[in-house]
Amino acid sequence: MPYMIKMFFNNIDFSIWSNPKHPNYKSYVTAFWVGLLDGDGSIQVNHWRSKNLQFRMVIKLNHTPSNERLLRKIKEVMGGGIGYDKKQFKILWVENSRDAIERLVSILETYPPITTKSNCQLTFLKKCLKNPSMEEYFSTRGQKYMNRHLFLMSAEVLRDTPYFKPWLSGFIEAEGCWSLREKSKGTPSFSLGQKHDVFILAAMRSYFEADDVSIRSSPQTKDFYTIEFYNVKSLKLLKTHCQNYPLLGEKYDQLTNFYAKHPRID
Repeated sequence: MPYMIKMFFNNIDFSIWSNPKHPNYKSYVTAFWVGLLDGDGSIQVNHWRSKNLQFRMVIKLNHTPSNERLLRKIKEVMGGGIGYDKKQFKILWVENSRDAIERLVSILETYPPITTKSNCQLTFLKKCLKNPSMEEYFSTRGQKYMNRHLFLMSAEVLRDTPYFKPWLSGFIEAEGCWSLREKSKGTPSFSLGQKHDVFILAAMRSYFEADDVSIRSSPQTKDFYTIEFYNVKSLKLLKTHCQNYPLLGEKYDQLTNFYAKHPRID
C-alpha cells in the first residue's frame, strides 16, 4: 500500500463499521443506510398481475468488491438480501418481505429520508400498507410526487438534523465524485448532483464552508442541480468528514486514491 494511502487509511476510525459493540455502530450504519437509500435507492409499491400489492426497498450500486462489502454490512444491520443485475453489472440490497418492510418503515420514522423523492415514495408506501386496495393504488400511483413541496427544508434545518453527518456519508457514497477539472489544468475537485432538492447542496456548501461556490442548474435536465468543491479548504474539510464518518464502498476507494495523489490537501 503506497505511503499516502496507508496514512489516510490509518487516520480513519473503521471501528464504527467493524465493531458491533461500538456505542454508535447501529445508529451510524442506519443513518448511513438512509443516505444511501436517498441517493441510489428506491422505495417501491408494485403489483402482481393487478391482484396483490408488493412492497420493496432496493439500493443498486456498481458491482465492485468494495460495494459488495458495503451492502453485506448493510444487510447485517438492516436485514434484507443481496442480489445481482448481471446485465448492468450492478449489485443490489433488497428487502421485499412485508413484515420486514413494516419494520424498516418504523426505523424511517426515527431516521426520516431527506430527499423529497424518497419521502414521497415512503408516504405512498405507508398509504398502501394501511389501505392495500388495488383500486386506490391504480388511481393514486401517478400522483405520488405531487406533494414534493411538503418535504422541502432549509439548509440550516438539514444541517441541524441529528443524523446529518452519517447520513451525508451515505449520500456521498451514492452520489459523490472526486475528479480532476479538465477546464482548469487538472485542478482536483469533488462534485455532486441532485434533482429537485437544491437545499441538500446548499447544506453541503455551508457545511464545507464554501459560500463562494455556486450551485448550478443544468440547461439539459429540468430541475437538476450540481455543486463542485475545488478550493483546498473545502477539500480538507471533506477529507476530515470522511475520516470521522467513514465510507466503505467504491467511493472510499475513489477518495483514498484522490487524496493520495494530492498530498497538499492534508
